[in-house]
Amino acid sequence: MLAQNKILVVGSVATPVDVEDLTALAFDAADRLQLPAVVATSMDFTIADFAGVVLADNWLDSTASVVLGGEALGADICCLDSAALYAYEPDTTCGHCLTVDETAAPRRVQGGWSTSVCDGCVEEHARTVSLFPAVAA
Repeated sequence: MLAQNKILVVGSVATPVDVEDLTALAFDAADRLQLPAVVATSMDFTIADFAGVVLADNWLDSTASVVLGGEALGADICCLDSAALYAYEPDTTCGHCLTVDETAAPRRVQGGWSTSVCDGCVEEHARTVSLFPAVAA
């Protein structure tokens, strides 16, 4: 089975601030890796459904990092920590029309962030993407 073209962002979700921080990291991951990012708010994920995993914490800083990061490594799925993520530059290529546009950025969707989309493609992209249901702003 082929992995989906999305990444899972894993870290502590013990407090609302932790969830906000993880959601912000997921934005950066989607922006830099040009893949939709799912925020892991639990450990109820099948790692094989993802192209990669980004760890917000050190491997031992959260249970989710130990379990889901270990599963990713065991399944030979790319696993980056947040420090390695920031080696990549933000990308301003629209994931819908494939043009370079300074307005291209990940868009908030239920459970995470879409790939980067420019302002001119937001509505059309939302109609054609079935990865996540849209969330009202």
